[in-house]
Amino acid sequence: MAGGSSPELQQILLQLDADLRKLTVTVQQLARSVAQQQPAAVADPAGEPAGAPRWVLRDHGWTLISPEGKSLTLTTAEREFMTSLLAAPDHRLARTDLYAAHTGDERVAQESRGLDVMVSRLRRKAQLAGMRLPLRSVRRWGYMFTADAEAD
Repeated sequence: MAGGSSPELQQILLQLDADLRKLTVTVQQLARSVAQQQPAAVADPAGEPAGAPRWVLRDHGWTLISPEGKSLTLTTAEREFMTSLLAAPDHRLARTDLYAAHTGDERVAQESRGLDVMVSRLRRKAQLAGMRLPLRSVRRWGYMFTADAEAD
């Protein structure tokens, strides 16, 4: 085989090329078949697929509904927290903004753990109700709700 390719090697390469083309055609046919079996999702004006699961704050903010339809009744503090958070751009707010919105005092937000305790209790309450709350704390900054949500 030195100095060139043998006829056997050329035959093997031609066969591999033909097999690869057959495999490509088969995968393309399978992809088309699957695409035809699934209905196309229609996007709503917000760019989300129609019927996409999302969290909803209902009953004037007193009830949080998960995409699976589970509901969580909120306390006054939880309601104010969730209403503020979901009304914020990208569903995220600094701790000082959240605290000041409810107390009128930004300075206390740096020292108080009350907001963090309320969020911890809200998470635990959601977990007991079988809900995984997509609420994230951002260290030394604030909170963000990481799923699609709307206030009804």
